[in-house]
Amino acid sequence: MVSESTKNIVKSLREARDERGLTITDLVAQTGISESTIRRVFLDDIDNISGFNYEGTLAPLIDLLLKNGDIKDSALSQTRIDGLLALIAVKDETIAKITRQIAELKAEHAHRCTKCEDNVAFLKKQIDLKDERMDKKDEWIDRLLGHIEEMLHK
Repeated sequence: MVSESTKNIVKSLREARDERGLTITDLVAQTGISESTIRRVFLDDIDNISGFNYEGTLAPLIDLLLKNGDIKDSALSQTRIDGLLALIAVKDETIAKITRQIAELKAEHAHRCTKCEDNVAFLKKQIDLKDERMDKKDEWIDRLLGHIEEMLHK
């Protein structure tokens, strides 16, 4: 199912097509979109539409039916305005969706960075502990060597 905004775009496209008297064949010729896709946009029940590729389907139809021509004093002006407003709503939905995805990715990245920083801190502590152990071992070795030297000099 498509969003209400997309349905509104399709409704505006249908109205603009009817007002211009364009046939399915005209739309295929002028947009390069396949006839089956054009039929889905203009003939299928709007509540059963599964969705459209924006760049490949809706954008060329919007360019042809809603953006072309002079909007002032046009019989299509309200239809065009409604369609363009619906288009803006679709783009706003897309922007909101992408913004949410970016926020989720930022949060995930921050979590991973924190985890990495924690791991680095843990590894530094491990290195410090090993360094301390090495220093203690060196001290013991020095003491033992000192005792051995004492024993040899006696």
